[in-house]
Amino acid sequence: MNQAPDMPDYENFYIIKHGVRWTGMPAWGNLMTDSEVWQVVTLLSRFEKLPPEAAEELKKPVAVK
Repeated sequence: MNQAPDMPDYENFYIIKHGVRWTGMPAWGNLMTDSEVWQVVTLLSRFEKLPPEAAEELKKPVAVK
């Protein structure tokens, strides 16, 4: 991801929580609380303004067990 979403936060919340049918975007509402979804929305909306250390941390691969 190179840029912040171009939709209002409430629309991003809805999409993350409910997904988008026929697009491959899953719904996360059964796995995340509303508060956690809002945290993701906040991160995405401020993605371009993250400090360099945080941006580098997000680039690291995730270890899968």
